[in-house]
Amino acid sequence: MRNTFRILPVLTGDVSGAASALYELGGMTVIHDPSGCNSTYNTHDETRWYNEDSLIYISGLNDMDAITGNDDRFINAILDAADALSPRFIALANSPIPFLNGTDFEGIAKVITGRTGIPCFYVSTNATGDYASGASKAFEAYVRQMTSGIDKKTTNKTGKIRAGIIGATPLDFANPETIASVVSMLESNGFEVLYSLAMGDLSEGAVSGNLVSTDVNLVISSTGLACAKYLYESFGIPYVAGFPAAGFADTVFRELRNAFKTSKPCISYEEINRNGTDRIIAGEIVTASSIAAGIKKRNDIDVRVVSVCDSSLLAPSGNDLYCHREDDFIEAFKDAKTVIADPLYKHVCPENIKFIELPHLAMSGRLYLKKIPDITGFDPIKEGLL
Repeated sequence: MRNTFRILPVLTGDVSGAASALYELGGMTVIHDPSGCNSTYNTHDETRWYNEDSLIYISGLNDMDAITGNDDRFINAILDAADALSPRFIALANSPIPFLNGTDFEGIAKVITGRTGIPCFYVSTNATGDYASGASKAFEAYVRQMTSGIDKKTTNKTGKIRAGIIGATPLDFANPETIASVVSMLESNGFEVLYSLAMGDLSEGAVSGNLVSTDVNLVISSTGLACAKYLYESFGIPYVAGFPAAGFADTVFRELRNAFKTSKPCISYEEINRNGTDRIIAGEIVTASSIAAGIKKRNDIDVRVVSVCDSSLLAPSGNDLYCHREDDFIEAFKDAKTVIADPLYKHVCPENIKFIELPHLAMSGRLYLKKIPDITGFDPIKEGLL
């Protein structure tokens, strides 16, 4: 029973992560799932649903389709919708039922591409992983599909270092000012930002051929790492994983320039040595580690990172931890004096702890949505870390 959550909710699931990653890219995401489940992926897990259109559909899987493997109904419904809506691409994702049934999504994707001429690809979700794993798979599948047949990146004619932002979804950056601030900071430091994958005003750039036009990519969350690695291995575009948090932005921009010069990727916050401590920040590993690195650089205070997302995307470094069970969090927090985390984690912390709130949509949903800050300006020192 060690995997039972009695107090905390689980993180947003991988299907919602995939739908969120593809939300602004102009495609049609079809989730093979029973009718009615669309509200989970959209109205519960997606902050953009009420003011920004996206083509996210549920197949309406029923008992007989599941038992008999009636793929024709699934395919024909997609063909009808694609004919009416003309999406830029079609992404297929699955829930546990077709996953257990062994539905051949790769084959279905080929059939749909052949009949429509629209790129169709499969995102291998199954509703047992967390949002980060689903978004990671979606970003990578999208980029692989959209760069298929391209031999090399374009020539830089502007003189500026061209950058892409990878790993942006509201599940990590629910305050839209965060991505706008990252773009503004990059531009102020002499970079030309070609796209944001996939959130904000520059999301359109990710569908207009810019994916292979950058000189370097900034990976601001673990959801973008697999995609960035693919672009590096296939097109030689280096990447830097790191978030321009308070006290750490200069390091991120320096590493971006260095990656451009050397053509070598790096994890920017790994150069900042942090020791074991009773101060903890819990959250997505790239943003949390960058915030901790900024605190160390600017104030010489050690903060330990507890990563809450799929550790296979990016493992914790040094004295940091990965927790995925409620018992793990209780153990990690038991000797802490200060914790920076989503407010719900307070319920598994000691009573006398100093708790600094940093709401995370993928953990607490809309409960603290209005309290989610622009993370580039989040300063734990001002929030009482000392």
